[in-house]
Amino acid sequence: MRARAPIRICLFSLLAAALAWGAAPVPGAGASSGLKFLGCLSGKLPPLKHPRAPRPGGCRLTQRAQLDGEGSGLNHLFGLTASADGRSLYALSSREDAVLGFSANPLGLRQCFSGIRDLGRHGTGACSLFPHAGTEDATTGFNGVRFATVSPDGRSLYTVSNDNAIGIFSRNPASGKLTYISCLTGGKGPNTASENGACKAIPTATRAYDGLDSGLASIASLAVSPDNRFVYVAASGEAAVTTMVRAADGTLSFRDCISGGSSSFLVGLTSPCTQLPAAADNPHRSGLRGISRIVISRDGTSLYSSSPKTSSVAEFRRDPATGALAYSGCITGEYGRGTGPGDPCTPIPTAVDVGFDSGMWLIKQLQISPDGRSLYGLSRGDDAVDSFSRDPATGILTYRGCLTGSSDLAEDIGNPNPCTPLPGATPHGDGSGLGQPAALALDPSGRSLVVASSKDSSLSRFARHPAGGALTYRGCLTANAKLGRPAGPCTLAQAEGGAHQLGFAGLSSLAFAAGKLFATASGQSAISSFSLSGG
Repeated sequence: MRARAPIRICLFSLLAAALAWGAAPVPGAGASSGLKFLGCLSGKLPPLKHPRAPRPGGCRLTQRAQLDGEGSGLNHLFGLTASADGRSLYALSSREDAVLGFSANPLGLRQCFSGIRDLGRHGTGACSLFPHAGTEDATTGFNGVRFATVSPDGRSLYTVSNDNAIGIFSRNPASGKLTYISCLTGGKGPNTASENGACKAIPTATRAYDGLDSGLASIASLAVSPDNRFVYVAASGEAAVTTMVRAADGTLSFRDCISGGSSSFLVGLTSPCTQLPAAADNPHRSGLRGISRIVISRDGTSLYSSSPKTSSVAEFRRDPATGALAYSGCITGEYGRGTGPGDPCTPIPTAVDVGFDSGMWLIKQLQISPDGRSLYGLSRGDDAVDSFSRDPATGILTYRGCLTGSSDLAEDIGNPNPCTPLPGATPHGDGSGLGQPAALALDPSGRSLVVASSKDSSLSRFARHPAGGALTYRGCLTANAKLGRPAGPCTLAQAEGGAHQLGFAGLSSLAFAAGKLFATASGQSAISSFSLSGG
């Protein structure tokens, strides 16, 4: 564990230096983002006289499209991920317990799996049913499915659900077709996915709520190592990162876990996780409480996790040969919890008592640049994009500042704005193009970062400087007419028929594939495609 800074860093003496790196020259609000809406595919029928005739420039409709999207398989679509070859996309419907496969070029729906029996009725476009499929609340291993990722070798897809389960699919690398294999869970008590045989319980499974103290409690996300040998799991309920060994056929087995907080208040249960020395039954001190996302560097030597609850990013060194993890501290927007002398977390220059208005409040999404020299995070609470530089030799992160859509961030606590405001920044960020950011994605070249705003129904683009990783704002594209120029900061996407038919109102997730950007919109039951041009 590396040495950490004293708890009290002079806030404003470091503020200017922290912001300078992230505050590259910012074009005016009228700047072009270089993003162009190409079209979309939707499971939601528009309220038209002839409902299956899409308006020009709007969404194509799947064969099972419904008036409100319910029953289409695409209802409340999100959780988008792409295969490494860029030919396939996979998305999730948490409301229909569905996993969907798409071709990227041209965009088309190819497969649908669901745990809801009604979606498997015979007919064109019907979904394949998971074992133990039932009603909407059935415990199938896919109830409320919410996260998915494809292994780098393209041979597996893994999902995470509210059933506290990991879904395992084999994938044909040539066709992109999925075959369901099985699911794993850390729970073995009543109302768990193992009780009815839907999923297999791991050896350390417990009868506690969500499999607490199993190493797989309240799974939030997972990531596959670059060598395809290990899968790392964010066990939010245990403040833990869990290591699973991946077999040649893609199946997983539990190996070990590292936790930043003990669950010893449950009598008779013993966690299989190695407890960090600094934890002392206080996961705030490790930056692992409520862990949300995991990312791994391309060289396989570093793993990073985000904790919205502590406004923190935790750092781990990883041994590429063995897959073993070693915790090396964290960077946080909080003071007072885990940032004292000898504690493992370093507060950023603008840190405050609970992370609120620090620039890192509720940080959730993470992305590492292809060159391994930068890490970016999304602060939903502060309407901000956070930038970190990464030392490729050591994996150590250095906070470099943030960009925000909020013009008055931190005013309510009497501090100056901790981030550089965008040209179209507004009070509280609403209508800036960056209101309530939901997802971010780096293009394969590492030269562009795109952020999706759920509240503003907008995509904001930032150019990334390859030498140092600094971000320059390039503008935004929106489906919300109120945000369009000249009154608003964004370019209004051009398609006849209004925002409904644009298919990206309420953006939820992003992925690059086949030279394009793809986005899901939960409110529209749709997936949209965009081109990206310019620097």
